Amino acid sequence: MKQWFSGLFICWILIPTIAWSQANVQIDLQRTVRSKMSVAIPDFVMLSESPELTSLADKELKVFENDLELSGLFATQGDIDLLAKAEDMGEVDYPAWRQKGIRWLVKTQIDLDVEKNIVSYVFRLFDIDHESFLFGKQYKSHVSFSRRIIHRFADEMVFQLTGKRGMADSRIVFLKKWIKQDRSSPNKKHVVKELFAVDFDGNRAKQLTWDDTINLSPDWSPDGKWISYTTFQLVEGKSKSKNPNLVMIDSTDGKVKKSLQRLPGLNATAAWAPDGKQIALTLSKDQNSEVYILDDEFKLKRLTWHFNIDTSPSWSPDGKKIVFTSDRAGVARPQIYIMDAKKGEKGGLKKIASGSNYNDDPAWSPDGERIAFSSRTDNGLQIKIYNLVENKIEQLTTGPYENQDPTWSPDGRFIAFTRSSKNKSDIYIQRLGDKTARRVSPPATAGAQYSAPSWSPLPK
Repeated sequence: MKQWFSGLFICWILIPTIAWSQANVQIDLQRTVRSKMSVAIPDFVMLSESPELTSLADKELKVFENDLELSGLFATQGDIDLLAKAEDMGEVDYPAWRQKGIRWLVKTQIDLDVEKNIVSYVFRLFDIDHESFLFGKQYKSHVSFSRRIIHRFADEMVFQLTGKRGMADSRIVFLKKWIKQDRSSPNKKHVVKELFAVDFDGNRAKQLTWDDTINLSPDWSPDGKWISYTTFQLVEGKSKSKNPNLVMIDSTDGKVKKSLQRLPGLNATAAWAPDGKQIALTLSKDQNSEVYILDDEFKLKRLTWHFNIDTSPSWSPDGKKIVFTSDRAGVARPQIYIMDAKKGEKGGLKKIASGSNYNDDPAWSPDGERIAFSSRTDNGLQIKIYNLVENKIEQLTTGPYENQDPTWSPDGRFIAFTRSSKNKSDIYIQRLGDKTARRVSPPATAGAQYSAPSWSPLPK
């Protein structure tokens, strides 16, 4: 398990023409919770003529507008066609744009080599208030990566204006559950849970596993190369076994699978350390569920020693502490505890006092200052956030749904979670400071249910 550090292979060429930002124009993220910045995105300027290019330009314009809207920072402005058509790529009538209430202007040039299926983009961002060209980027790739180019520039734009990359190019892995027909017996059916992944905007849903069994608790490696999960897939050997074993797959296509842990009993709720060299996980090899650390030499270190259930570890971003769930305070009354990652519970425990008799699914924020978890309330399970700096708890979600399995976006501005109601469950995303959430899992068919989201790191 030698760290497995390898950046995702991106097969487009990134050629920045200019890349800088002025410090005095960076957006205050706290302020944008209350108000959004107006941005104009005129129709893409096409350098050639073909039905394919026209269709692509129209489609990707909508993707770009949607990316900026979903960031929560911008409101796209309409009624700009006449003004935009009167200008070329480098020309801007700043007073005219300001009169329309525009703060930022993005001009995009696109071309398509239909024979080679190569698309080229040039983006230019203008600061209307300061009457200046802020930065530009040029991209070239196979047309199949066109959508990701749009995501990449939207994220770069957010970074230049806020100091933090946007989330448009990130992915969320989750489980899809449905009832499947047995191959060997037409009269029998069985339940399966397979891994799927989807973009931040809810598009490009893709199945990653075909294990034909129950899979659990997926988690991304820090470099985005691997996804670990627990599987009940039949293991061939001296004796066939459907033990819940820990494996990992290549996140790009799921074709490469490696075994991590096959001890008797539960091998589950794996969480990668920030350095990619260790995994915290739950093992029941000693007849009880305890939290362990598996290092890159496949050596185990036990962290908890209680006779009740300890599970669901999550690392602090500096790798020094681990938060986990335990019902040591009472059977079927799980609570959240924090311990030292080296000493384990022998170094002392800190309990998060939430005022609820049921708390689970802890997830440490990327900035290290907050822990999200699911907590039972009068309106069912809801996502709460514990602020370690201020020692206080706030509730993110509200009823009448069951909300659980929180996972943070890499910038710490969003939380994805499972939302359930009756026999239906989906993956939702909610921005901190917002009261509404949006669904990102595909429309469920034939009773399919989605759960256990895990947010990817941003591609390099």
